[in-house]
Amino acid sequence: MKVRKQNNLCRGYNCVTRFNKPIASVRQTSFSPYVFSLITIALWVLGASLINTAQFPDNVEEFVWAQSFEWTYWKHPPLLTWLLATCISLWGFWTGWTYVLATLCFAGTAFFTWRIAHRLLGPQVATVAVMLISLHQGFSFRAQMYNHNTLLLLLAAMTAWATLAALDSKRLAAWAWALVGLCAGLAMLTKYQALVPLLGIVLALYLSGQLRSAQVRWGVVLASVVALAIFAPHVQTMAAQQFSTLRYAKHAAVDLDAMARVVTLLGNWVNQFRQHIPVLIAVALFALTAKPAEPASNRHADPVPQPEAKAWMMGLLAWPVLALALVSLFGGVRLQAAWGLQSFQFLAVFIAWRLVKSFPAISFRSFLPVVVVAHVLSACFAFWTWTTPLHFMQSETDRNYPAAAIASAVMRDWRKATPCPLRYVVGPSFEAGLVSMYAGTYPVVQEDGTNTKSPWVDPVRMQALGAVYVARNDADLPPGLVFKDSMLAPRRKKKLGGSLYWGIALPQVNCQTPAAAP
Repeated sequence: MKVRKQNNLCRGYNCVTRFNKPIASVRQTSFSPYVFSLITIALWVLGASLINTAQFPDNVEEFVWAQSFEWTYWKHPPLLTWLLATCISLWGFWTGWTYVLATLCFAGTAFFTWRIAHRLLGPQVATVAVMLISLHQGFSFRAQMYNHNTLLLLLAAMTAWATLAALDSKRLAAWAWALVGLCAGLAMLTKYQALVPLLGIVLALYLSGQLRSAQVRWGVVLASVVALAIFAPHVQTMAAQQFSTLRYAKHAAVDLDAMARVVTLLGNWVNQFRQHIPVLIAVALFALTAKPAEPASNRHADPVPQPEAKAWMMGLLAWPVLALALVSLFGGVRLQAAWGLQSFQFLAVFIAWRLVKSFPAISFRSFLPVVVVAHVLSACFAFWTWTTPLHFMQSETDRNYPAAAIASAVMRDWRKATPCPLRYVVGPSFEAGLVSMYAGTYPVVQEDGTNTKSPWVDPVRMQALGAVYVARNDADLPPGLVFKDSMLAPRRKKKLGGSLYWGIALPQVNCQTPAAAP
């Protein structure tokens, strides 16, 4: 193998050396750990797709929005929805697209996390890290979740990897920094929380001393310009819509008193601990069963000095966790459980780093059995929750909501009322979205009966072609509907439950021939 050429960028934190890695170092890397993680993620999603009777509300929401390409949707930036809408446009509607895209996002996150760990801490840590990340409940138990956090994980990891690749590129190539900006801009088009890991990357560059290089500073400027250019059309559209996404975020951020702020922060950390229980089980099993041995001779020494790895751990892990605490303690915001998914996404790398330090002889083969055991235990727990109607899990709509049965009943009433094809469904995002997804024709959803949330719906055309109205309360249905009906439905939130109601607004057109598509 070629000898790595050392280039002194600067001397920060307190000394940093950059290596120009030969391409052969990547080709000689064993892909077995990543392939194992890829298989486990795919199996978890496949199992959920075969068992679930519905999908997560976030998945359903994306199907509702994917009926139109927009630069912004009323709650979030558009990139996640664009991906689903593109799949539907190219290959037709299929309820399984969210499962496929979730698998690709989590598999991509695992891949770039593996490459980041390999670059910073060597192949041994990378091996353990990519196996541990597959045990996180977000990558296993809930890997079928397709929401903005799912894509944010991937793009945060991609941006960090692209930054390290830019540092390793010959003469800090401009195209490499443009790639960093592309990843950063796409991350901002996914979720505004992307600003946290992006600032963490800049912090890592500062703590490692790499920002002292004029070339690196110009690279960061170039990446920022590219990212802003990508993000600008969304900002322009958002301004035209009176900043609906920011108003939603402000409305969702409940202001808390001092004690409630501490409680919500501790609760969020407890939730993150719960998400990592399978990871901790694997670590504990290995620690208990590992045989004492002399440190194995490792041909692959850490590729960079330890100070650089520490700087990047500060930027990728410590800073996002700190930012979450600051938002809670000083911003008074009630933390959502999903926010911690990105904040803690590189914790597996840190745990792997410490584990390799304690057990230098650890390898893919020696660590594989405990990881398999942890996956099996997680699968047993998942099967138990899927088959046991626990009170505290009644709100898990993906596995207890009779989506197909409700959609079938709605379609039966529609066909009795009119020969016209169903083109529109009006109602709450989840319930109306499920009817649309499982009706077989993928009718357009007008979310909550307002064009503010569904500006692509033409009310005049909807009135002419007719619609199904869905509501959680009979009194919420508009007057003048026919074929009113209802069906028992599990509760989706603590205050919601009982029956789901629907009625039909008859078309005003002659439907002897199929109506034109909306």
